[in-house]
Amino acid sequence: MRKKISLVLLVVVILFIWGNSLQSADRSGERSVRVTEIVNDVLRTRNPVTEHIIRKQAHFAEFALEGMCVVLVLWTHDRLRRANCGNVLLAGILTALIDESIQAGVAGRWSSVADVWLDVAGFVTGACVLTVFALVVGRIKQRRCNGSA
Repeated sequence: MRKKISLVLLVVVILFIWGNSLQSADRSGERSVRVTEIVNDVLRTRNPVTEHIIRKQAHFAEFALEGMCVVLVLWTHDRLRRANCGNVLLAGILTALIDESIQAGVAGRWSSVADVWLDVAGFVTGACVLTVFALVVGRIKQRRCNGSA
């Protein structure tokens, strides 16, 4: 069951990413403005966060989530230790390239090579964070099994 859930979660995250890219420029802009206002209301700093920063953080965060989901799929399928890092990275790169290609086809939106790099950086960060977590959990389980034997 965990295997199916992890795969479904990965697909949902990718569809969420691409769904965001399919939004019109106006709709995307409205969402960014709203989030920026909320963040600035919560932070109440002298130097407010800009909409540009919010947009870039959103790119990074959604791809970090995808990276975590890819690792979760590998973990639940007992493939994490045998995973080829190049293939894992390729998954993030392909999603980012498709994402930017989708944006290029939406009126009022454009694609950016810098956004691809940012997306990939988010993917790698998310994948690394969950990989380290999985390895630590594995070590703890291993020590418990060895200690109780």
